Formats: sequence, C-alpha cells, structure tokens
Amino acid sequence: MKYFTPPFEFHEPENDSDPRGPHIVDAAGNSVAMLYWPAHSAEETEAAEQETYSIGYRMATLGGPLPAIGTEKVLHEVWRKRQRQVVVHGWTRLHDDEHVSGELARAAIPYIQGAYAEVLGLTTEELGVFWPWDNAPNLEQPTRELLLNAAALLIAELERLDRVSESSQQGKEPKP
Repeated sequence: MKYFTPPFEFHEPENDSDPRGPHIVDAAGNSVAMLYWPAHSAEETEAAEQETYSIGYRMATLGGPLPAIGTEKVLHEVWRKRQRQVVVHGWTRLHDDEHVSGELARAAIPYIQGAYAEVLGLTTEELGVFWPWDNAPNLEQPTRELLLNAAALLIAELERLDRVSESSQQGKEPKP
C-alpha cells in the first residue's frame, strides 16, 4: 500500500478544461485523489459537490490515508472504502436515500458470503440471492476487500437510517 506525505491540500480546478477536476495532493505534489461525480441533475450535482468538497476537506485536515494499526487501521480502511463509494462512484447521500427497502444492507450480504463461499459451500447462484440490483457484484476479490465492501455498504445504510431518524425528529416527513 502506498502512503502519501502529509500535509494534504485540496485543490479546486483552475478552469473547466482541467481534466483532474477537484483533487487532493500531498506535500510532494502527488495526486492522492481525483474527485469527480456523475451528474444527472442540478440537484445531484450540488449534493455531490458538497459531499466531495467535504471529503476533500476532511482528508486534508485529518491527514488523509496514513498508516494505522489494529482497529484504527481497519476503521480507516472502511472509512476510505465508503468515501470511495461516494467520490468515485457518485453514491452520495442523495443516491443512498433513494434506497428505502434495505437495498444497501442486502447488498452487503453477497460480499460477506463471497468472502467465505468455499467454506460455506455456496454456489455462484446462491451468492446473488440477496443482491438487490440487476448487475452482479464483483466477488472476484480477496476476502479482506469483500469484507471492506460489505462494511462500507452497512455504514451507508446506517448513515441513511440516521438521516431518516433526524428528519422525523425535526418534524419533517419521515422516509420509509
């Protein structure tokens, strides 16, 4: 695993033709993360931009991907995986809030099962039973990566549930 040199800086694109878009660099000028978002609407673009800038700021402030040990290392890796879901894939809060029937939690199940498919004696067809979407999950990864994916999906669902709870406590229309 490559580690970058703190401090980190968040850079906004200098102009629209800058192919890097918003990005984070380390003290040596290495690009740590290229931040982009697929925009389908003005509302999605705004939500993704806010989330991306928030992630960039946190990486710059917290020191980005630094080595850690034990539980801290695992939590940091899960956090990075979750941030990658947002930054690289565009799966923002706005996107996650559309999944109100447990899809995010259900999506974690095949990753967990895939990590131990051989031990459990599961077939490829059995691994996809809980997957909530048409495209198949990529289960051809090391056990650790599969479990990190599952953990990040569970965190996304927990964050979504927290937002639902906050909305209902503030008197807003609760989501299912």
